[in-house]
Parts: sequence; C-alpha cells; structure tokens
Amino acid sequence: MKLQHLFRITACLLFLGACSNTRTATAPEINNTLSIDGNLSDWNTGESIVENTETVNYYAAHDNDFLYLFIDIKSPFKENSIQRSGLVIYLNHSKETRKRIGIGFPSGSFNLLREDPGAFNSLQNDSDWLGKPGNQELLSELAKENFERVIIVERADGKSNPEYGFADRSQIEIDGFAISTNEDSRLTSIEMRIPLDGSSIFGIRKENVWLGFSVDPPDFRINEQQYDVSGRSQNNRYGNRRRPPSASEQRRALSRNLGEYERWYRLNLD
Repeated sequence: MKLQHLFRITACLLFLGACSNTRTATAPEINNTLSIDGNLSDWNTGESIVENTETVNYYAAHDNDFLYLFIDIKSPFKENSIQRSGLVIYLNHSKETRKRIGIGFPSGSFNLLREDPGAFNSLQNDSDWLGKPGNQELLSELAKENFERVIIVERADGKSNPEYGFADRSQIEIDGFAISTNEDSRLTSIEMRIPLDGSSIFGIRKENVWLGFSVDPPDFRINEQQYDVSGRSQNNRYGNRRRPPSASEQRRALSRNLGEYERWYRLNLD
C-alpha cells in the first residue's frame, strides 16, 4: 500500500510538473489593421502580451484572416545570440509535430555559413576558427544579410534532425504572409503576419496552435582528446579534487554561452 501511495504521489508530481512547464496564452481578436513594420505603436500591448521576460517580450493577436506576432528583444546578450544563431519561429497545430517547420529571422551569420559546407564544417571542428581575422570578417559580411534572407528549418516527422534551406524574404512573403523589423531600433524587433487559411509556409488555420521560439547555436564538435576523459581527478585552485569536464559537458556549456534557447506556448485563437 505504501508503494502504491508513493507511486500515486510521484505520478501526480510529474503531472503537475509537466503542466507547470506548459505556458498557455490567448491571442486577442482585433478589429484594427496592423502595419507590418517592426513597430509596436499600433498594438494594444496590454491585451496582446503573451509573456514579458527579462530578455524578450512576446505579443500575439489575430483577426479573421491573420495571426500577428511581435518579438521585442530587450537584452544585448540575446541580441548578439540571435544575430549569430538566428531566431527560429515555429507554428503548428500538433504538439507531436510542433517543430516540423520553422522560419529563422534574422537568419543568423552562423546559419548563413551553412551554404558553404566546408567553412561550416571548419567552424564546428576547428577550435581556432572563430579567432582568425579572415573568418570574423566573413561572419560580419554574412550578418549584413540577416534581415534579407530567411532560414527554413524543417523536420519531416517534427522530431528528427533538422534540414536547412534558405530563401530571400520576398520568396515567402506571398498570400498575405509578411515579416519585418524596425531598422531604426538599437535591438531587434520582429513583426509577422501569418495567414490563417492554411496558405502560409506554416500551414496553420484559425485554430489553437503551438508557438515556439528557438536559438540554436551550431553543434561544435569538441575533440575529446583536448580534455582528460580518463576519469582521473585533478586539483582545483582550492586544492580539492575534481573530475575534468567531458566533451559533451563542454558542448553544453558552449551552447549556453552562445545563448541556446527554446520557449513554447499553447496559443488560443478562440
């Protein structure tokens, strides 16, 4: 009986934990026309706020034909992260396939480097690549295209490793779909208008959707031999024994330092 009681408590805690990690928001219905210019001046920010965080604010609204999104970056660190790795926006009706298709805007200089497989492979594998002046200049040149190009992230089943494609903004701005940024702002703001008739790249209709935002730095392939992975302890500066970090731990730390990020919402359009 005690074991059964413990099992019920554990199951309940797991259920509550899962629920507490699910953010639900409602996109209000609006009557006014929103200009897609990367500016919040025509938004009712009090009603349309999805979440206010320390680094970014998210807004959403809809009318009969379109879903409107606004992402307002507030943190210089977040700004640097998305300029390098892009900001991918996901929309899908199904939780299981919510990462099936995403649009990266700004595209991110690291992502634009993917069009040169040799250079991107060197970025992932050569720990000195970023420190070379010529490569820094290359990334700076690519960054100039961050708001002219979009990166399309696609997973056939919504779960597997992504495939990446690239397009000019004009190629996806059809059938009412629009995306813009405020070029006069010091930090990035992104405004999107997505048709709710299934015609957009997301294929959504006027039903509740899963909305996600992601910053995904490249998978840097740290050489295991750069670290002592034998399990032998080393002394830290206080004389205590410690195990050196593994390559996977180093990769996770590097991704966090580069601003790896993922946030999801269940957005009601009722």
